[in-house]
Amino acid sequence: TDPSDSNTAYVAAMGLGLVVAALIGYSLSQNLVRGVSVLSEAARGLPWAAEDNDRLGVACARSAIRSATADIVPREGPPGSLSAPIDAARYLVLRRVPGDRPYTASDQRLLEAVASMASISRSVDLREAGLRLRNVTDAMTGLWNYSMFVELAVRPLAAQELARRAAA
Repeated sequence: TDPSDSNTAYVAAMGLGLVVAALIGYSLSQNLVRGVSVLSEAARGLPWAAEDNDRLGVACARSAIRSATADIVPREGPPGSLSAPIDAARYLVLRRVPGDRPYTASDQRLLEAVASMASISRSVDLREAGLRLRNVTDAMTGLWNYSMFVELAVRPLAAQELARRAAA
């Protein structure tokens, strides 16, 4: 065979290899950019309201990491899935369709970051709700305290006064 033919094949194979490497690198960088974007957007809304916490955690994980399903379940997911604990009894689990590419270590770290945000957000929101409740109730009886009683008594009087002025 002609030596120039083997050199041409070698150069073509090397060129193809470089194109494949560039595409893989581009794909990885796009995944990283998407993950950082999702985390920064989620961080702007912290703390999430306790009643929306699970929904927002799942939505954030699905946006950051490509998956077929995302659920909060009482135990780690099966092999091939991606799991991260949200609290002592629940896990955020992502699954891909069979035959899809496996999750990476970067995907795992990203899911752990989302789960951590959800966990901390939930505890902060619940702590604040407890503080708000303690601010308006008596510690011993659990009944409204004096300042809350006055506020509750003034509301109907203010509404009545507003209605009277509107009618006049």
